[in-house]
Amino acid sequence: MENRFYCIVHREPYNHLEEEAFLRERDPALFGRLTKEAEAAPPELVREYGLDAVLYLLKREKAGEKAERPVTDPDEDALCGIFRFLGRVYRTLGDGERQTREEDAREVSAGREGPGTSRDRFYACCARAFRGLESGHLHLYEADLAKALPFLQKGGGDRDERELFLLLLLETAPCLSRRLLDLEGFSPEGGRKKILTLLEKGRAGSEAVIQVMGRVRGHLLVRPGESPEEVIKRGELLLGESGLDVSGYQARYIPGKVISFWIRESE
Repeated sequence: MENRFYCIVHREPYNHLEEEAFLRERDPALFGRLTKEAEAAPPELVREYGLDAVLYLLKREKAGEKAERPVTDPDEDALCGIFRFLGRVYRTLGDGERQTREEDAREVSAGREGPGTSRDRFYACCARAFRGLESGHLHLYEADLAKALPFLQKGGGDRDERELFLLLLLETAPCLSRRLLDLEGFSPEGGRKKILTLLEKGRAGSEAVIQVMGRVRGHLLVRPGESPEEVIKRGELLLGESGLDVSGYQARYIPGKVISFWIRESE
């Protein structure tokens, strides 16, 4: 296999064969089932990119309502992108980075206690990724999972946050996520219920779109427990900072989705 996808600038490469060997040893029944599922793709792609990347692609195609047929001509750019993303996850949460993470964790955590911080955004991304996964919108799941990953770099994230991320990844990359869960001392059991528990524990917020006269003007992270009046007020302040005064506008907040401002009709 060519090493063109293996990292050059990082200390350790991501080797999917190690992750697959781990799963084959720990859960041979699951490994056998996943191998059978991957038979829909050419075997040379499974050998080169690994079970995780191929299964991820197959799940994406199924979510896109494509016909259930063998993937004889897959998008190798997509496979490469998935492989590279899994490599980022490995380098962020793998054993090779453990010492660095633990040394940096206290310093990174110290600056993220207030509302609207990166911690809030991490949980908001995970909540959206979970909703995307549940609804079958894999493109939304992928985008938000990728947005959440940088928060865990350089020591970011406590144990709950790393466990939440890996449980979300478990649905699309079972080999890698099972191995990383084991390295962290977490159990893969619990699935959806455990994800919901961790999201609730983290008091995950949501990101609402701000619209003025139907045009998107920004985004606002809504914290759990905020009243519609508080959300609208913060939206007005955010727009004011960007030079747009909406004090004379009508406003409506659709929870977790949109804050809409429009001009009042003259009486």
